[in-house]
Amino acid sequence: MICNRYYKGLTNLEEEGLLRLPLILSYSKSNFHMLYIILKNESLRNKLLNQLKQLKIGVVFHYIALYLSPMRLKLGYNKGDFPLTEDLSNRIVRLPMYYELSNSKINYIIKKIKEILQS
Repeated sequence: MICNRYYKGLTNLEEEGLLRLPLILSYSKSNFHMLYIILKNESLRNKLLNQLKQLKIGVVFHYIALYLSPMRLKLGYNKGDFPLTEDLSNRIVRLPMYYELSNSKINYIIKKIKEILQS
C-alpha cells in the first residue's frame, strides 16, 4: 500500500522533529484517500514544495482555513481569529498518491524529501 511505504520511509523524519505524519489510532482504519505531512514551520514547507516541484514531483499545500475564504468577510471572520488553524494550514503538504504510483517512484519521492529536509 502506498501510504504504508510513505510511513515507513518518512518515520525517521518524524522522529527527528522535521515533520508529522497523520495519526492513525490503533482502534481505527484509514481509507487513505490521500496522505499529508505537517512540516515543522511554514518556511520549511515552502522550501519542500518549491524543490519538489522543480523535480516535477506533484505536491501541493492542501488545506486552507475556510474562514479565510472570500465568504469570511460576509461572516465577519478576520485573519488571526483562529491562529492554530492558520498555523497548521501553513505547514501541510499533500504527497503524490494515485493508483499507478510505482514503488520506485515512491522511494524516489521519499529520498528527495529526506534530502531536502535534512540539508
